[in-house]
Amino acid sequence: MSVNTLLTLGGGRSMKTAGPGLLAGCKILTIEGYTSIADLKPGARVVTRSGLKRLRHLNKTTRFFKPVAVTSGSLGYTRPARNLKMAPDQEVMVRDWRAEVLFGRDAVVIPVSRLLDGKYIFSQGEAAHHDVYELVFDIEEVFYADGVELLSKHPTATSKEDHLTEAA
Repeated sequence: MSVNTLLTLGGGRSMKTAGPGLLAGCKILTIEGYTSIADLKPGARVVTRSGLKRLRHLNKTTRFFKPVAVTSGSLGYTRPARNLKMAPDQEVMVRDWRAEVLFGRDAVVIPVSRLLDGKYIFSQGEAAHHDVYELVFDIEEVFYADGVELLSKHPTATSKEDHLTEAA
Protein backbone atom coordinates (compact mmCIF):
# COMPACT_ATOMS: atom_id res chain seq x y z
CA MET A 1 0.00 0.00 0.00
CA SER A 2 1.46 3.38 -0.94
CA VAL A 3 1.99 6.22 1.49
CA ASN A 4 -0.52 8.33 -0.47
CA THR A 5 -3.18 5.66 -0.02
CA LEU A 6 -2.48 5.55 3.70
CA LEU A 7 -2.85 9.31 3.92
CA THR A 8 -6.31 9.20 2.37
CA LEU A 9 -7.36 6.39 4.70
CA GLY A 10 -6.36 8.17 7.89
CA GLY A 11 -7.35 11.68 6.94
CA GLY A 12 -3.83 12.94 7.53
CA ARG A 13 -2.68 16.48 6.78
CA SER A 14 -5.83 18.01 8.19
CA MET A 15 -3.94 20.18 10.67
CA LYS A 16 -1.38 22.77 9.56
CA THR A 17 -0.11 24.84 12.42
CA ALA A 18 3.57 24.37 13.13
CA GLY A 19 4.47 22.17 10.18
CA PRO A 20 6.15 18.77 10.44
CA GLY A 21 9.58 18.12 11.87
CA LEU A 22 11.74 16.52 14.51
CA LEU A 23 13.71 18.17 17.28
CA ALA A 24 17.45 17.80 17.88
CA GLY A 25 18.47 14.63 19.66
CA CYS A 26 16.28 12.39 17.52
CA LYS A 27 18.10 9.44 15.95
CA ILE A 28 17.40 8.36 12.35
CA LEU A 29 18.03 4.80 11.12
CA THR A 30 20.72 4.84 8.42
CA ILE A 31 22.83 2.14 6.80
CA GLU A 32 25.41 2.88 9.51
CA GLY A 33 22.90 2.51 12.37
CA TYR A 34 21.03 5.16 14.29
CA THR A 35 22.48 8.62 13.60
CA SER A 36 21.62 11.91 15.28
CA ILE A 37 19.39 13.94 13.00
CA ALA A 38 21.68 16.98 13.36
CA ASP A 39 24.61 14.89 12.01
CA LEU A 40 22.84 13.72 8.83
CA LYS A 41 24.19 15.00 5.55
CA PRO A 42 22.62 15.01 2.08
CA GLY A 43 23.49 11.77 0.33
CA ALA A 44 23.27 9.73 3.54
CA ARG A 45 21.63 6.36 2.98
CA VAL A 46 18.56 6.20 5.19
CA VAL A 47 16.52 3.05 5.89
CA THR A 48 12.92 3.50 4.70
CA ARG A 49 9.94 1.16 4.35
CA SER A 50 10.79 0.89 0.66
CA GLY A 51 14.51 0.17 1.20
CA LEU A 52 17.65 2.31 1.44
CA LYS A 53 17.16 5.81 0.05
CA ARG A 54 19.57 8.70 -0.35
CA LEU A 55 18.70 11.81 1.62
CA ARG A 56 18.10 14.66 -0.83
CA HIS A 57 17.85 17.56 1.66
CA LEU A 58 17.92 18.10 5.37
CA ASN A 59 15.79 21.15 6.14
CA LYS A 60 16.45 22.99 9.36
CA THR A 61 14.07 25.76 10.38
CA THR A 62 13.12 27.54 13.58
CA ARG A 63 9.43 27.50 14.45
CA PHE A 64 7.27 28.59 17.35
CA PHE A 65 5.18 25.79 18.86
CA LYS A 66 4.63 23.52 21.85
CA PRO A 67 6.44 20.22 21.10
CA VAL A 68 4.77 16.83 21.40
CA ALA A 69 6.56 14.37 23.67
CA VAL A 70 6.18 10.68 22.82
CA THR A 71 7.32 8.48 25.69
CA SER A 72 9.34 5.33 25.19
CA GLY A 73 7.19 2.37 24.15
CA SER A 74 3.98 4.38 23.77
CA LEU A 75 3.57 3.57 20.04
CA GLY A 76 4.36 -0.12 20.35
CA TYR A 77 7.03 -2.38 21.78
CA THR A 78 10.21 -0.24 21.91
CA ARG A 79 8.56 2.43 19.71
CA PRO A 80 10.04 4.85 20.29
CA ALA A 81 13.14 3.27 21.76
CA ARG A 82 13.52 6.33 23.99
CA ASN A 83 11.53 9.50 24.64
CA LEU A 84 11.10 11.53 21.47
CA LYS A 85 10.04 15.12 20.74
CA MET A 86 8.52 16.34 17.50
CA ALA A 87 6.44 19.12 16.01
CA PRO A 88 2.68 18.58 16.44
CA ASP A 89 2.15 18.23 12.68
CA GLN A 90 4.81 15.54 12.15
CA GLU A 91 3.05 12.66 10.42
CA VAL A 92 3.49 9.25 12.00
CA MET A 93 2.49 5.86 10.68
CA VAL A 94 0.29 3.96 13.11
CA ARG A 95 -0.12 0.24 12.54
CA ASP A 96 -1.61 -0.99 15.80
CA TRP A 97 -4.93 -1.04 17.65
CA ARG A 98 -5.17 2.76 17.38
CA ALA A 99 -5.45 2.59 13.58
CA GLU A 100 -8.28 0.08 13.89
CA VAL A 101 -10.13 1.74 16.78
CA LEU A 102 -9.77 5.36 15.66
CA PHE A 103 -9.96 4.96 11.88
CA GLY A 104 -11.18 1.43 11.11
CA ARG A 105 -7.96 0.70 9.17
CA ASP A 106 -4.91 -1.52 9.55
CA ALA A 107 -2.55 1.43 9.06
CA VAL A 108 -2.83 5.22 8.88
CA VAL A 109 -0.52 8.21 8.57
CA ILE A 110 -1.65 11.05 10.82
CA PRO A 111 -0.18 14.08 12.62
CA VAL A 112 1.17 13.05 16.02
CA SER A 113 -1.05 15.72 17.62
CA ARG A 114 -4.07 13.51 16.79
CA LEU A 115 -2.66 10.88 19.19
CA LEU A 116 -2.41 13.10 22.27
CA ASP A 117 -3.56 11.24 25.37
CA GLY A 118 -2.13 13.54 28.06
CA LYS A 119 -0.09 10.77 29.69
CA TYR A 120 2.15 8.98 27.15
CA ILE A 121 1.83 11.35 24.19
CA PHE A 122 1.44 14.94 25.34
CA SER A 123 2.20 18.59 24.59
CA GLN A 124 5.28 19.52 26.57
CA GLY A 125 6.04 22.85 28.19
CA GLU A 126 5.13 26.27 26.86
CA ALA A 127 5.17 27.31 23.23
CA ALA A 128 8.67 28.44 22.27
CA HIS A 129 11.01 28.64 19.30
CA HIS A 130 12.50 25.25 18.37
CA ASP A 131 15.00 24.14 15.75
CA VAL A 132 13.13 21.63 13.60
CA TYR A 133 14.64 19.15 11.13
CA GLU A 134 12.86 17.63 8.12
CA LEU A 135 14.14 14.87 5.87
CA VAL A 136 13.47 15.17 2.13
CA PHE A 137 13.95 12.33 -0.34
CA ASP A 138 13.16 12.14 -4.08
CA ILE A 139 9.61 11.10 -3.13
CA GLU A 140 7.73 10.90 0.18
CA GLU A 141 9.16 8.08 2.26
CA VAL A 142 8.38 6.45 5.56
CA PHE A 143 11.62 6.46 7.59
CA TYR A 144 12.51 5.42 11.13
CA ALA A 145 13.24 7.82 14.01
CA ASP A 146 14.05 6.03 17.26
CA GLY A 147 11.96 3.11 15.96
CA VAL A 148 8.88 5.18 15.03
CA GLU A 149 7.72 5.23 11.41
CA LEU A 150 7.49 8.83 10.19
CA LEU A 151 6.58 10.42 6.88
CA SER A 152 9.20 12.60 5.19
CA LYS A 153 8.46 15.99 3.74
CA HIS A 154 7.18 15.92 0.16
CA PRO A 155 10.00 17.13 -2.12
CA THR A 156 7.78 19.66 -3.92
CA ALA A 157 6.54 21.13 -0.62
CA THR A 158 9.82 22.94 0.03
CA SER A 159 9.16 26.53 0.97
CA LYS A 160 11.34 29.58 0.42
CA GLU A 161 11.72 29.86 4.22
CA ASP A 162 13.50 26.52 4.51
CA HIS A 163 17.24 26.45 4.88
CA LEU A 164 18.18 23.70 2.44
CA THR A 165 21.31 21.68 2.17
CA GLU A 166 21.62 20.22 -1.32
CA ALA A 167 22.75 16.66 -2.01
CA ALA A 168 25.74 16.39 -4.28
